[in-house]
Amino acid sequence: MDPLTRDASSILETALRNTGEEWTLLVGTESGIRLIAASDWSLESLRVHHGAERAYRIHRRLGRTEVEASNGRMRCILQSEAPAQTARKLLAARR
Repeated sequence: MDPLTRDASSILETALRNTGEEWTLLVGTESGIRLIAASDWSLESLRVHHGAERAYRIHRRLGRTEVEASNGRMRCILQSEAPAQTARKLLAARR
């Protein structure tokens, strides 16, 4: 697994254990980390503007948690399923 996807997966796991607003994490070339709350800029615009090597955004929508990640060359989106949707699947499987 490439570092961008691996880190996005770890961020998603952490975000699922916590509640909160939308956050953007910017990782600099010298391992500096910057957190930005609820920005309306695109993830790539924030990454370039701040000179970050990688950028990760945590979204929460309709009971789902999503992490969008970008390093300028690659982009990925990982998302959890809404708890109600998971429950429906589990109940349907028991029938």
